[in-house]
Amino acid sequence: MLGSMITYALDLLLPPERWKPLVEREIEFGELASELIDTLMINTDAGVASFAFWLVYRVPYAFKLRKTLLADIAHIWTSRDAVIPEGARERMNFHAVEAFIAVAQFHTAPNGGLPKFTSHTALGLLKAGLGYGYSRATATYAIAMILNLGTPNQVATFMSGITVESFREALFDERHRDIEKDMAEEDDLDLRIYSVLILLKFGTVELDVGEVKKLIGRMDREIGDNSARDSGAAPDSKTEVDPDFDRVRWKAVYLSGLLFRFVPEDQRQGLMEGLRDKVQTLLRSGELSLGDDYQSCVGPLGIRMDGLGLGIPVGKQGPAYTVFEDCIDGFPLLPLAGSVKTRRASTHPPFISNGVS
Repeated sequence: MLGSMITYALDLLLPPERWKPLVEREIEFGELASELIDTLMINTDAGVASFAFWLVYRVPYAFKLRKTLLADIAHIWTSRDAVIPEGARERMNFHAVEAFIAVAQFHTAPNGGLPKFTSHTALGLLKAGLGYGYSRATATYAIAMILNLGTPNQVATFMSGITVESFREALFDERHRDIEKDMAEEDDLDLRIYSVLILLKFGTVELDVGEVKKLIGRMDREIGDNSARDSGAAPDSKTEVDPDFDRVRWKAVYLSGLLFRFVPEDQRQGLMEGLRDKVQTLLRSGELSLGDDYQSCVGPLGIRMDGLGLGIPVGKQGPAYTVFEDCIDGFPLLPLAGSVKTRRASTHPPFISNGVS
């Protein structure tokens, strides 16, 4: 089985210039994938399970015929979690959570909802993921996805099984980069965004207004800081699109809009107007480019940018990138390896680009 998995993985991850597949297409992807999962349901080797979870994360579309895959992932994880050493457990948890979110997102993007899964078993997996530095961000994302897109019963199970403290801590913790071992700036923003989306689902959570305003101020500086673009750049590069840089700034706009909901109404309006003015100014000057989904990024601010008379010249600020993978009922999906957009961008089916891991 392990030999088949390795060959299968290498085949799927071939570089684009190599057209000849390693595996002859006599066995359909779905059949082989389902056979692997069937074997893992009774195989107890944690290393093989971790590798399988990694493979699911990289190529979730290869397992699309397996309708019970989310439940299978949680079951496979549960059967091994209590019987493996701590070091191996951390690695397996990380890959299991990644596999879980890849399958959930792959199904959600085209279908507008999550596939079926066993709530209590999935809760156990994702709570375990919250306990490890490497998997904390992905587990937070998965929980936010379930709370925002799950069925009422799934949401009720998770809300009764998690506490708000870890997400409150993730929102305000300034030590993310130390904890997560050099977590990238965009990863830091993603963790805060999904922590807020979880806190908002509880409805009655109160946050320290001073800390909220402090974080909004930090996001304000992030949005307006064009030093990363100007540093060492050509004189006319100001008008060029820098997707990596501007994607971070749009996420800062989105996070600010979410945070305003924790600011008292009598203090909120002035802050929101200031942010709106800043975004409009940056767009008019060309210092901030319009991503394909910019409208979703300003959604939490309760405004439509196309109705504000920005007067941006046609052709100057055309959409050139996507901030989030997609938005389902207002919930933004992260770009993942093997995601729908990544897969569509590939001209060679067996090859999957690196994406964002």
